[in-house]
Amino acid sequence: MSRLCEYCGLEKKHMSEGKSYFDYGFKAKNYWICEDCDKDHDNTTKTIITTDFHEFQGYEGLLRIIKELSVSRDGTTHYTNFYEAARQAYKKSNSFREYINGYSNTEVDVPQMDRNYTPLWEFTYRLANGLEPRITINLHHDGDFDICWVPDAEKEMKFNPMFVKAFQENERENK
Repeated sequence: MSRLCEYCGLEKKHMSEGKSYFDYGFKAKNYWICEDCDKDHDNTTKTIITTDFHEFQGYEGLLRIIKELSVSRDGTTHYTNFYEAARQAYKKSNSFREYINGYSNTEVDVPQMDRNYTPLWEFTYRLANGLEPRITINLHHDGDFDICWVPDAEKEMKFNPMFVKAFQENERENK
């Protein structure tokens, strides 16, 4: 079946579905892109839907740090700023740092990790749109948001095998 590439406008048989994030990661749009355009397309505005093991590891690295920041030793939870959690994850989680560095093909200036930093937009989209049951969010009127770990949410989730492997590798990284 042929489709129109949304970048070159040509009808092609070999297409990939992608997801483009906008509005600081709070919104997303699916699109179709041909192999030729996909090779040339700027990776800062396109992210293929998550099937990549390396991306799962990076995502789990970020969630591990969110859990560390929002759960006290006595088990009580509190909200923490998402962008601060991302900056901490970049410093503390090898898998998150490798994912972010691979996305941007360079070392990242940690202080610039804010709502304008496009590699975080996919994570923002997942969290802000309720696609991650282990996290609850508190949106601010200025577009910023805080996040909090949901205790016992992991026990209720059904994981696919790739997700479980990424989670286990992040747990080993934490030890």
